Amino acid sequence: MNSWRIAADPGTASVRTNERPYRRGENYTTVIDGFIVSPNVSASDVSILDTKYAFSDHMPVTATFTAN
Repeated sequence: MNSWRIAADPGTASVRTNERPYRRGENYTTVIDGFIVSPNVSASDVSILDTKYAFSDHMPVTATFTAN
């Protein structure tokens, strides 16, 4: 079980509070979105597409995966 990993972009917040429209610096934001990666898969280039929360209270996360 120790070989399972979390792949996330810790440098960009991926979720915001949604009790009001998004305003940078006013809404609470944090990182919660990413991928749980199994031992037979490698993840690289994990990043968050900064949409400034235009479509949701989450921002999309992308990654490149390779089967080992």
